[in-house]
Amino acid sequence: MVFISMNTPRLLKQKDASKPLVSQSEVTSVLICSALLAATFLSLCSGFNKYIARYEQAADIPKVFFQDRTLAANIGDKNGRWLYGKVLSVGDGDNFNFYHMPGGILGGWGTIRSEPQLKLNQLKTSAAKAKKASPQQDTNPLLSAWSFITGNSVSKKKTITKKKQKASTTNSRIKKQTKAVSWYNEMYSNWFTDKTTSAHFMSLPVYYVNNYKHKTISIRLCGIDAPERSHFGSKAQPFSDEAMNFLKHTLLNKKLYIKPLEIDRYGRCVARVLYKDHLFSRKKDISLEMLKLGLATIFESRGKIDFDGQEHIYKKAELESKKKKRGMWRLKKLESPAEFKRRLRAAE
Repeated sequence: MVFISMNTPRLLKQKDASKPLVSQSEVTSVLICSALLAATFLSLCSGFNKYIARYEQAADIPKVFFQDRTLAANIGDKNGRWLYGKVLSVGDGDNFNFYHMPGGILGGWGTIRSEPQLKLNQLKTSAAKAKKASPQQDTNPLLSAWSFITGNSVSKKKTITKKKQKASTTNSRIKKQTKAVSWYNEMYSNWFTDKTTSAHFMSLPVYYVNNYKHKTISIRLCGIDAPERSHFGSKAQPFSDEAMNFLKHTLLNKKLYIKPLEIDRYGRCVARVLYKDHLFSRKKDISLEMLKLGLATIFESRGKIDFDGQEHIYKKAELESKKKKRGMWRLKKLESPAEFKRRLRAAE
């Protein structure tokens, strides 16, 4: 009995040695599972970096966005990497601060992740308060509608005679006709008035106030140079305030797409910017629109400039605004922003 008990492990080892500990099918299944887990992990990481991770400043943007830009700049890289976000502040006629919102609605913005809000401008809020504070004479909607048609208040309507009622209806018809004529004249003037003057650009309403509370990416518009505002005691160029007011009116508190092209010497992200006027409108290039209106010139530099393949379109728009004397091209003696900067540097 002792001999059998002592040799039992040897017999078991000999019996197990004939069969492998792990079968080949099990090895392949383990390898496949590990490969699938690695692939899902890498896809989750790339999806996080692309759709969820937020870039707080220009230095956070990965270098992949700026690779091979020398080739893509000449062919117009339409399939480049774009960033989605919101404009929180406008500092000049050719730069603004961009709050990155990766993924948009699918990224949880507005539901899980709260997006930054901008305060309304005082002009709009005061008008809304005045509208609310105005007393309503007719509380009954039917009576107020009837009083609007007849041109009389409810209190007077009870006392007037039928003849006066007919006279009031004729007066109300005349008023409606005059309103229609004035509306037509206003619409006609809006269609045919010149919208490239200084007065028009300064009359554009700015509905929101700049928000500097959040970390944002400083964006420099690609390919253009807007008139310089007053810096360090120097006088501002003509149409500098007009360019900034137009940019505020157009982009402030608006969600748009930017295409990073490079980082300039000031740490700003030079980018091409596309926006929409409303939900169903086509996308517009803000650099191209400012060139068309005569609010900017083509950017001049000794080094290479990345136009994202839009250089010929930008130059054509600048020539057209020159011929039609839009915006700053109305001036008899025009000093370009590049010449203005060179003159200031020489004076120093």
